[in-house]
Formats: sequence, C-alpha cells, structure tokens
Amino acid sequence: MAHINTPIPSLKLNDGNSIPMLGYGTGTAWYKTGDESSIDQACVDSVKTAIKLGYYHLDGAEVYKTETELGMAIKQSGVTREKLYVTTKVITNIADIPNAIKTSLKKLQLDYVDLYLIHAPFFANTDEEHQKAWAEMEQVQAAGLAKSIGVSNYLPEHLSAIMKTAR
Repeated sequence: MAHINTPIPSLKLNDGNSIPMLGYGTGTAWYKTGDESSIDQACVDSVKTAIKLGYYHLDGAEVYKTETELGMAIKQSGVTREKLYVTTKVITNIADIPNAIKTSLKKLQLDYVDLYLIHAPFFANTDEEHQKAWAEMEQVQAAGLAKSIGVSNYLPEHLSAIMKTAR
C-alpha cells in the first residue's frame, strides 16, 4: 500500500454530501466464508494501516462479514470519526433495512454511516419490492443513521423502478 502524498478528490452527491473518490474496501480480499464471530486480526491491522496511509474512505458490507473488524480498526486508529467516510451495504437482511442498519452500526461501533447502499437489486422480483426497500432506505436517512443512501450493482430497469416513488 502506498502512502498517499496528494489529496484524494471528492465527488459531490445529489444530496449535497461529498464522497472521497478512492477508498479502502473490506470485501474481496477479506470476505469471510465461515463464522462471522471469529475476528480476523489481519483485516483489522490492514484497515488501520490504510487509515494511517491516508485512506479515509472505508468500505464494508454486511455480506462480507467484516463490519466488526472495520469497527475495531476505526476505533483503534485514533482518527476522529468526522475525518472518516464509512460506507456499508445491505443485502443479507434486506427484508428489514431499519434493523439491518442498526445491526451494522453496532458492529461498526458507530452512530451513523456516511453512505448506506442496497448492495444488489437481485433480491426483488417486482418493482414494488424495489420501491419498498428504497422507502426504507429513505427512512434510515431521515433517522440520521446514514448521511447518504444509494444503490450498487443496479441496472437501468432497477433504477427506473425506484425512481417512480423515490423522494
């Protein structure tokens, strides 16, 4: 991992918040296939190293089973919460997004995330299922549990479905 000697540019989102355009993820390389309760110390140490090197955008997801490690690294890093940009995603517990975010926040040891995403659209068979999930995402944002909300891996037809009812 290279030390970042130049500032990472940010991209302004539709809601007025900005996201750093480069982040450190805990997915592919750290994804757990087994018991989520076992702590992967190498993952914790890697995230702490990334933070130390200037990667302040940290990306996780409930399906990766690394939110606990991400939270531990954030806490141990000594970097203030306001300096970090934390993203996580919902898919495993998509049927109950308000409780899913609360579970993720507990694992992350945070009061809010900067960005909360629906990880993939393939949970839904109808436009109404997409619209219900998006309405719950809007509730999460309104409750202050996520500064920004969005989707990941969506195709145009999935976006069209949620845009019909999105606020």
